[in-house]
Amino acid sequence: MARSGNVKPLRTVNFEPKRIRKAKRKALVRGYVANKVADVRTEMQDRAEFFRNLRIMKMQRRKIAAEMAFLADDLRALQREVASVERRHPTVDLKLVDETHDLVRDALKAASVAADEYFAFSRQRIYYIKELAA
Repeated sequence: MARSGNVKPLRTVNFEPKRIRKAKRKALVRGYVANKVADVRTEMQDRAEFFRNLRIMKMQRRKIAAEMAFLADDLRALQREVASVERRHPTVDLKLVDETHDLVRDALKAASVAADEYFAFSRQRIYYIKELAA
């Protein structure tokens, strides 16, 4: 025998039929799944754009590195020419030849280092990290 004194009254009573409650739950689940699918698609698009931009940047860096390497080759040839000027024309002011030789050597160093750095960046492996992309 149930005692009526210990029964607590319900605060809210659900008078909706089971099929309506089930349809509401399914709609909530569908909405959650749709949001998750949209989030994954957005993340995939962000990742694809990141790697597309990275590929373009790396191609540009390789191109710049190749041009800088050509410049370094031209500067090596210029360095040889400056050295041969001293031998071919002994009357030329040696101070001017030395200064030119120093300038060419500095330019060659700068071009070689820049070409190496650009090429090294273009060959570096870069990873997409989700937390850093946001």
